[in-house]
Amino acid sequence: MASKVRAIPAYTAKDYPHIRQLPGADDMPATWEEWHAAFEAAKTERLRRREFTHAKVLIRPGKFKGWLDDNSLSALEHTRQLYAQELLDTKLARDGKRTARWSEC
Repeated sequence: MASKVRAIPAYTAKDYPHIRQLPGADDMPATWEEWHAAFEAAKTERLRRREFTHAKVLIRPGKFKGWLDDNSLSALEHTRQLYAQELLDTKLARDGKRTARWSEC
C-alpha cells in the first residue's frame, strides 16, 4: 500500500512578502531567501533518506487568504500545511495519482 503523499507548502519570491503579511504568518522566516534555504535543506535531507512521499505545493496569497477567510483561520504554520495538503489531495484525486516526488501543484 502506498504512503500518503505529504504536502510541503512553497512560495515564490514575489508572493512571499504577501504571505508574511497575513495574520498569523509571523512565524515564517523574515525573508524568502531564508525560507528557501531552509526549504532546500529539508528537501535535500528527505531525498538523502529516500523519502519520496512529499510534494511541493505552491501557495498563492490571494487564494490562500480567501481560504483563510472562508474558514475563519489565520496563516499559522499548521494552517499553511493544512491548506497545502488540501490542494494536493484535490489534485491527486483529480489526477488519480497515489505518489508524487517533489512535484508542484
